[in-house]
Amino acid sequence: MAQRKGQTGNPRGRPKGKPNKVTMETREWIKRLIDKNRGQIEKDLKALDP
Repeated sequence: MAQRKGQTGNPRGRPKGKPNKVTMETREWIKRLIDKNRGQIEKDLKALDP
């Protein structure tokens, strides 16, 4: 059954306080990336001109 304009198949939506799964996965990926490359990141930052 097609839905009318302005209606959704999930009217209650995601519960309040429930984190977005994609956001959590992205944060974990970035954390792992930084942890694995921390030494090189620090060297690169020190090499930058102020």
